[in-house]
Amino acid sequence: MTLRLADRDETSVEYRAQWQTVNGEATGSVRIETEDGTVTVSVADGVLEDWLQSFSEQVVRGVWRASRKGDHAWPRRITRWRGGPQA
Repeated sequence: MTLRLADRDETSVEYRAQWQTVNGEATGSVRIETEDGTVTVSVADGVLEDWLQSFSEQVVRGVWRASRKGDHAWPRRITRWRGGPQA
């Protein structure tokens, strides 16, 4: 999974997303509301497996929690790898 910072304002942060698995690829976006941490995953092309959507939400929510504590700014790129739902 690769997320690239696309837009940021006072209420939300949006990343362009690219997901790859052994079953195929998908592209879309991941948006997080900065006030409450609500994450919205949108797929523009391809099929996103449920486990990978959940993983994406967890990763972005972790970055949101760190930003709320003042640990760091929103990263321009997030890259994570996970072998699959059994990993």
